[in-house]
Amino acid sequence: MPSLLALLLAASAFAGSVSRRAVDGLPPPRPAPALPPSIVAADPARAPWLAAVVARAQDSPAARRVLRDVAAHALRTGRPAVVAIGRTELGGELDVRSGLVTLGASHLKEPLGSGATTLMHELRHWVQLRSGLPMDPLELELDAYLVDFRVARDLGDHVPPRSYDGRARAAFVRGLGPFLRFLARHYPEDPVLRGSSLKAFERGLAVPPPARSRRRRDLAWLSRPANRRRLRAYVDRLYARARALSASYRIP
Repeated sequence: MPSLLALLLAASAFAGSVSRRAVDGLPPPRPAPALPPSIVAADPARAPWLAAVVARAQDSPAARRVLRDVAAHALRTGRPAVVAIGRTELGGELDVRSGLVTLGASHLKEPLGSGATTLMHELRHWVQLRSGLPMDPLELELDAYLVDFRVARDLGDHVPPRSYDGRARAAFVRGLGPFLRFLARHYPEDPVLRGSSLKAFERGLAVPPPARSRRRRDLAWLSRPANRRRLRAYVDRLYARARALSASYRIP
């Protein structure tokens, strides 16, 4: 056990350190970032890293909008977004049955901006799911990529040109048409709503994929006229935003 003299000396040194910071005009030490209540780490041991990723995302206006939407849905439903760190085919994914967001473990070795960009992409999908939108249209992937591209630009997130993300950004810079063809090659099971009638879109949903039960839910959702109008309006706004961003986008 330390002696009383040792404790007094340690306290004096700490007080001297604090007073020197005050005299020198230095800011006090910044506390470690904490996760907002709307986001929960599936593994508590990963919470500090995930909190640092979310803090980095806050430097992006586009990411802050996503985080506000996540907070609003979590408050309304009482169900926060749960984020796991694990193995994924790409950098991240959303399980549409459970709502679990998974970030690829490779992000642990990369700059925080990389994890922040992917996390905002997947949280945008989480918001789509919690909003009740059908999760099959290719346009929902386009929506998440618009977030992805904006956050990457805001944070200066660089990726290798030949990586999947690098090729996605290059296709987007060439124009909305080339990027949609890029998405269609990588998500061939997702029907496209733009340029087709809702009837044709519904026929595409009727194809039985592994997630058949989810598509039954989507078809039931589309059976209501108000929802059909809502989906059309959402897609029209989405394409307008996508064209505007593609025309001005520069790869970070």
